[in-house]
Amino acid sequence: MNQTTLLFILALVFLGLLVLALLVWAIWVRRFVKRSGARTASPYSLAALVTDLSTSLIYSRGRLPWFIRFFAVLLALLVSTFIFAVLMVLFGT
Repeated sequence: MNQTTLLFILALVFLGLLVLALLVWAIWVRRFVKRSGARTASPYSLAALVTDLSTSLIYSRGRLPWFIRFFAVLLALLVSTFIFAVLMVLFGT
């Protein structure tokens, strides 16, 4: 498998994870943040999604709901996919 194919696959994985993260954010996380009394960020950047995640971590009491944990895993996978793609571009052979 050459570098172009691997980067294309990483781009598709990144886009799929981003769509899934936006869906989880729109369906569950945003409602949780609003219910806690905080304002939600608009989902136009990855930083806004991380802001809503940290807001829900601050306002949660006790064990985190499953959708917050799932959202955190999705964001971690997004960041690691991006870092892996950057490393492939910089050091790929």
